[in-house]
Amino acid sequence: MDLYKGLAIGATTSLTDYPEPSLHLSLKTSSVMHLLSTKDFKVKEFFMDILHYAILSHTWEQKEVTYQDVQNLNIMKSKAGFLKVLGACSCVRQYHFDWIWIDLCCINKESSTELSEALNSMYQYYEDAAVCYVYLSDILGAYHP
Repeated sequence: MDLYKGLAIGATTSLTDYPEPSLHLSLKTSSVMHLLSTKDFKVKEFFMDILHYAILSHTWEQKEVTYQDVQNLNIMKSKAGFLKVLGACSCVRQYHFDWIWIDLCCINKESSTELSEALNSMYQYYEDAAVCYVYLSDILGAYHP
């Protein structure tokens, strides 16, 4: 396990075993999906075909970044959870991902319709992602944010 990069890579698997991002399209997701730009932290809506994206699996902590926080970078940066978002974006950018889905900041929980749709689509989001990164907040070490 590479804790610095956040990757669990076995003896027979590495990221070089996966095709280039331009070869991956998700064709299964048919609803609106919000994705976070790994470059400028802006959320964009995607319809139908979702481009190559990564997804983050994690546990919720206190003072996480929300969909509303992402609308204002200064507020976003003031949250303790910003380090998790920043670290995830930095990690996936190294592997040429421009987009990431993080439930905290990609679901507008103030909209009951959107919340319900996202919860019902979550399995599909994970299945359609090119790669899933896992953030283990209880693992201590030099590379923990």
